[in-house]
Amino acid sequence: MADGTTAPGTEATDAPKTGESAESKTPEAPKTEATQAVEFDGPYDEDRAKALIAKLRDEAKTAKAKAAEYEKAENERKQAEMSDLQKAIARAEAAEKQLAERTKADLVRSIAEKHDVPAELLTADTEEALEAQAAKVAELIGAKAPKTPAPGAKPKPKLSPGSGGEAPEAIDHAAIAARIRRR
Repeated sequence: MADGTTAPGTEATDAPKTGESAESKTPEAPKTEATQAVEFDGPYDEDRAKALIAKLRDEAKTAKAKAAEYEKAENERKQAEMSDLQKAIARAEAAEKQLAERTKADLVRSIAEKHDVPAELLTADTEEALEAQAAKVAELIGAKAPKTPAPGAKPKPKLSPGSGGEAPEAIDHAAIAARIRRR
């Protein structure tokens, strides 16, 4: 191609000009407040670092407060837009959800007590699945450990009046008389 044109697909790109490096062509990222805070400002200064941390914590606290206010205002706006029927339906759905959660928690607790396994290990959704899961956990745990008393509870000794805690043995009066006579 002697006429000074380039072959198709080999067009000249933005090659660095003479005296210019390829690195100088890369666009510089815009500086934001966060990147400015991270830049090297000289040797470590504890007071400056503490002030920066305190400032960032205050900004985070303010942002969280604003987000909470926004969510509250948004919920109030949605409530105001709802009709009475929609409000009643929303309350009913919330109550049904809460009832379902409590019912499941009671079911899990009762099945865990029945099989003497920790309730935290039972994760199934239906009663049959919970029963099967509890049986499997009980099998894996093995022999049931004796129930331990509640923390702070004192053990109750098996005492009977006039004894040291054990049932008195039958007294053999004839043996006592024989010992006395031998003396």
